[in-house]
This record gives sequence, structure tokens and C-alpha cells, in this order.
Amino acid sequence: MSGHFKFVRYDSAELTTAGKQLVDAMIRGYDRSLEPPTEAWTELVLDWFACAAGAFSGQPVLVDARAREVRADWRPFFSCLRDIPMRTSRAEFLLDLTHSTYPDYIGRYYKDAYWDECLLGQREVLLGLESEWGRCGDVRNTRVKVLEEAVKLAAIRARTKVLVFGSNDTEQCARLIADVALLRYQVRDETPWLLVDVPWRWTGQSWQPSFDILKGTERPAHPLLRPTTGS
Repeated sequence: MSGHFKFVRYDSAELTTAGKQLVDAMIRGYDRSLEPPTEAWTELVLDWFACAAGAFSGQPVLVDARAREVRADWRPFFSCLRDIPMRTSRAEFLLDLTHSTYPDYIGRYYKDAYWDECLLGQREVLLGLESEWGRCGDVRNTRVKVLEEAVKLAAIRARTKVLVFGSNDTEQCARLIADVALLRYQVRDETPWLLVDVPWRWTGQSWQPSFDILKGTERPAHPLLRPTTGS
């Protein structure tokens, strides 16, 4: 797709650009008179980030994610995003979606030559992504499900990480960001994270997707933590 964002360096600056472009496109392109199922949002996210895979150090990037579920086509719901190509990925690797420097395995996964190639080159997960929408109107269940996916991201080594979730109100959005920031700090993860909130329909509040970037190594503010001495 011409003009679509592409990762090259896989750093916090590119995560910021990706978050801004994705959120802007959602705001401009989503017809809020329609009610897409959560499966359609998931397909959108997976296709968008699959399309965002560029080259890294001059080498092609492998995208792994489950195959498309044709029954949940997202394109009718998003007017300005319909030209994003459908991903051609075949299976998940560790997470909902990954970009990596592993060689493509189509047609040769069970051959020695493929595994020899894997062993002779430097291999790295460049981006790991999980998405979890939670449940509309159920704050507690949503927190549990989102953190369950965040723990998966925290457990793997990747150059960058992305977590897409759905909040039930602005207070929960802020709390989920704080929760994930604390999790990242507690596991001593120094890689940058992109957090994208695609909220459920908030009662009495405007619907507004947003994103945040987690980076650095300082202890984040969180209601569960006592203030540090001198603060």
C-alpha cells in the first residue's frame, strides 16, 4: 500500500509515528453508526501491522500471525483504511503478531536447509503484538484480560512491543496504562512499548482512540506504590 507506515529501525520514535497514524486513521475512517464485532477490530489491527513490516538492515522482515478469518471482514466499517492489503500470514509465532528476522518457512519448514539458514544468521523478534478488547461494561474482566495479554509481552524478548486494548471509560484507560507501565518496570523491560486504546462506547463521554509510549527505566507512578522518599 503506497504511503502506509513502514518500520525500519524498530525504536520508540517509530512506535510513536505508528501509534499516531493508526489512531488518526481510526478516528477519520470509522463509521460510528455501525457496530463492528471485536473480530473486525482484531482483523484491522493485524492487517495494519502486517502491512507495516518493512526491511531491517536491508533484509526482509517475516510477519507471523494467524490466517485471516474471512467471516469477519473489517473493511466495510473503515472507509479510509479499506485499501490496506489483507495479510498473507499463516500462523502465530509466540504472540498474536510478530515481526522477526527469521527466514520465511513456506514450503521448507521440515527441510534441513531451512534450519541451517536459521542457525547461521542472527535472529531477532523485532516487534511483538497482542490485542485484547476485554468486555463492554465490565471493568474488572477487562483489566484481567488486558493484563493477561500484557504478561505475554513482558515474558518475551523483542526490540519493540505493541498492546492494543479497549477501555470502558477514561479512568480505566489511565489505570490500564499505569498497570502495564508498572508491569514493564517490575520485569525490568527496557524495550519501548506502544499502547493503543480503542475504547468501547463510553456513556456520556466522547469516543476517542488514543495511544501512549512506554520507554525509559524509571519507576512509574501507580496507586499501588508508595511515594519514593523525598517525593
